[in-house]
Amino acid sequence: MNRINTDKQYRIVSMKHTLKNDRFITLWGPNDAGYHWSKEMSGIYEGYVPGYHESERNMPITEEFANILFKPVNYEGKEKHMILNTISNTNKLGLKWVKGKLVKESSLPK
Repeated sequence: MNRINTDKQYRIVSMKHTLKNDRFITLWGPNDAGYHWSKEMSGIYEGYVPGYHESERNMPITEEFANILFKPVNYEGKEKHMILNTISNTNKLGLKWVKGKLVKESSLPK
């Protein structure tokens, strides 16, 4: 797979695995394996692959931007850093809830 933007680090948002009632935004795990809510468990990617990491149901965000969105949360008795599933954060990510699914605003009909 040919990665692009390999000069930056990314987290991959899974719109497919984030449910409307979830408290947090779901992120890909390390090495394209699994899904996690916390910064501590999710993967950091050197660049991303269009059509795979960046698709209708997945979206890379820079580590720099992710760090702005991550907030400390007491989760299962430990402090973890999560992206809260709020309207404010989905707007910052350029996402909207449509019929119970997260979609990119840019893909919505005008």
